[in-house]
Amino acid sequence: MAKVDHAFSGHRVFGRYNFDGGFLVEPATLPNFANTQNSRFRCLTLEENQTLTPSLIHALRFA
Repeated sequence: MAKVDHAFSGHRVFGRYNFDGGFLVEPATLPNFANTQNSRFRCLTLEENQTLTPSLIHALRFA
């Protein structure tokens, strides 16, 4: 996992990248013959917030 978080004056940027690898084991229809597959999970999240006025915030998110 990698994470970046930075704040400017009235402006905030955030980013996160997750990666997970492993094995997926599915039950078998025949005894002793389970199906095994590689499993990969990747996720990217980006967010930008900007304070326009004390009561108004602009937010942009992407995932």
